[in-house]
Amino acid sequence: MPPFNALSEEINQIALRQTSRLTKQKDSLINYTLFGLSVITLLTIALLLIYIRILITKPINHAAKVANEIANGNLENRIVGHNRDEIGLLLNALSRMQHNLNEANRNLTNQMEHQKEVAKVNGRIKQALDNVATPVMMCDSSHKVIYCNNQCKSLLNNHQSNIQATQPHFTSSAFLDHTDSLLFDNQPQFDALKNAISTQVECELTYQDSVIFVIAGPVKDNSGDVIGIVYELNDLSEQRRAEQQVATIIQAAVEGKLATRIDASEFGGFMLTLANGINQMLDAIVKPVKQTQEYLNLIGNGQIPNSISGDYKGDFLLIKESLEQSTSAIAKLINDTNAIVQSAVIGELSKRADADSHNGDYKKIIEGINATLDAIVTPINNTSLYLDQIAKGDIPNTISNDYKGDFLQVKHSLETCCNAIEGLISDTNLLVDAASSGQLSTRADSNKHSGDFAKIVIGFNDTLDAITHPLNECQDVMQALADGNLSKTVHGHYQGEFDTLKQAVNRSVENLSLLVKQISDTASNITDSADDIKHGINDLSSRTESQAASIEETTASMHEITETVKRNSENAQVANQLATQADEQAQEGGRLVGNTVDAMKEISTSSSEISNIIEVINEIAFQTNLLALNAAVEAARAGEKGKGFAVVAAEVRSLAQRSADASKNIADLLNDSATKVEHGMALVTQSGDTLASIVSNIQELSANMAKIADDSAEQANGINQINTAIKQMDGIIQQNNGLVERANASSNNMAERANELQQLMTRFSH
Repeated sequence: MPPFNALSEEINQIALRQTSRLTKQKDSLINYTLFGLSVITLLTIALLLIYIRILITKPINHAAKVANEIANGNLENRIVGHNRDEIGLLLNALSRMQHNLNEANRNLTNQMEHQKEVAKVNGRIKQALDNVATPVMMCDSSHKVIYCNNQCKSLLNNHQSNIQATQPHFTSSAFLDHTDSLLFDNQPQFDALKNAISTQVECELTYQDSVIFVIAGPVKDNSGDVIGIVYELNDLSEQRRAEQQVATIIQAAVEGKLATRIDASEFGGFMLTLANGINQMLDAIVKPVKQTQEYLNLIGNGQIPNSISGDYKGDFLLIKESLEQSTSAIAKLINDTNAIVQSAVIGELSKRADADSHNGDYKKIIEGINATLDAIVTPINNTSLYLDQIAKGDIPNTISNDYKGDFLQVKHSLETCCNAIEGLISDTNLLVDAASSGQLSTRADSNKHSGDFAKIVIGFNDTLDAITHPLNECQDVMQALADGNLSKTVHGHYQGEFDTLKQAVNRSVENLSLLVKQISDTASNITDSADDIKHGINDLSSRTESQAASIEETTASMHEITETVKRNSENAQVANQLATQADEQAQEGGRLVGNTVDAMKEISTSSSEISNIIEVINEIAFQTNLLALNAAVEAARAGEKGKGFAVVAAEVRSLAQRSADASKNIADLLNDSATKVEHGMALVTQSGDTLASIVSNIQELSANMAKIADDSAEQANGINQINTAIKQMDGIIQQNNGLVERANASSNNMAERANELQQLMTRFSH
């Protein structure tokens, strides 16, 4: 196409130039001819006029006619010159001129026809270039663009934005009549394109995302002179993008990423067909490859397919058939291997597979399995015999069989196993004997053992540590408890039964400590109450003595009143005052008796509370005694290991018994005190009633004293009643004195018992 385009353009240029030149020559020749003919005609006319004048008008007229015909363009005139005169010469000259003009006209006509043909050819060439699929651009020898076909204009217009990014002054609509530097001067290949004036140049130009391949060459005329440059432009943008995507797909395929595809939406025409074809080709490849991968994965996972699905042709069919053969061979190998394995599992070690039914390495595998079973059976049987002896506790001293290779290693391992078991048995017996003799600190050396045997020995040692630690800590707590120290508890972190033991010991110590504290507080309260009772009784005794003295004075006064009844009137006022004092003293006595009753009630209430506390102490002592009995039973079960715990249990039991005895003594004392307090309350109640009666009598005495002057007889009766009441009151006071003395003795006894209980509690520290 490029040589044809160049030749066509050259022919077109030559035809244009020749046509122009011949046209000018024709016009010039015609002008010259007409001018010459005019001159000749004038000359001929002049000659004819002369000839006419000399009587030769006819030949001149003939010549003039011929000249006129020639002047009118008729070059087919018949000119005959017979004479040799001037007219004959003129006619001959006209004949030759007509002949020359005919020749010139024929030549010019031929040239015009040729130029028309050339113009037609050039027109067809231009029309072909305008409609050709390849973009074509032509420049003259000065690199000015003189022609662009429609495809070239469309190409430049489509890529104008990308071209302007590199060639900022380029505009496709105004590219004609400008130099090609607007399109090429910023390209690295611009200097090479300049050589297209003399030789053909091929280069690839890049304008951002647009890629244009240029073929440029010189255009020469028939003489070989360069008259311009023709450019053939090819748009490679889609091709390069496709190449990049194909390269990406190839790289992805190399990396095993067969899911990558070309984005066909970016292309059109042939590149679209190519992209779709590549994608379809990859789909056709990926499907059998994926299926083969799935079946190979199944085979790799031990799942042998029964058949290979899918309809394939060509090489894929061969792959399918090969895969089916492989799965069939593997399935048969697996079946025979499973048969041997199943036989071996059920102990049929004589079972063998038929190696001749397999080929290649599969046959070697079956033969190897058969040979392996043959080599394994004897040492396995011997090993089974020795292991049976070991299982029955009959550890063989030596293994006499002669083996090699791994079986020799099995023999050594079996001997090592026997030695390790003997060492484990020896250390186990050592720990058992030491534990039986109460030596719980004895441990086995785990460094003499290996693997799980070492773990077993370490487990024995850890078990003993787990047993001795809580026992030792419980022993320390019980020893402190035996020494009266209730502040010590078990602090270690234990689990299971040891945690239960820890909680039981700590609760026992805590409950006992709480009990001792409650008993101590109760004893202190009893001591304080006894002191209060003692002080109250002493005060009551003092008041009773004062009342007795008052009664004696009253008796003396009444005796004097009896003797001086005659002076009753004069001493009535004095008697009335004495009666008033007696009334006040009687009321005071009533209040004292009320206080005494309240104190007795408080003593009774305290005695009841102490009785409740003593019941709690008895219950705790009973529970402690029961716990000590259980501990003694467990210690007896433990044998020698529980002797220390049995001693602690005995001490706890003894302490519980002592606590029970002490609480019993306190209960007896409290019961006796309660009885005495109840008796004292009865007496005090009776004294209160008596004092109330005394108050009433004294009030009556006061009333009677006011009437002494009027009723002496009634005075005598009143005095007798007063004497009787005084005697009764004196008896009651004497009884009160006895009751106070007994209450004082009881309070002293209760205080002594409380002090003894406090002394007993001081043995325990919290």
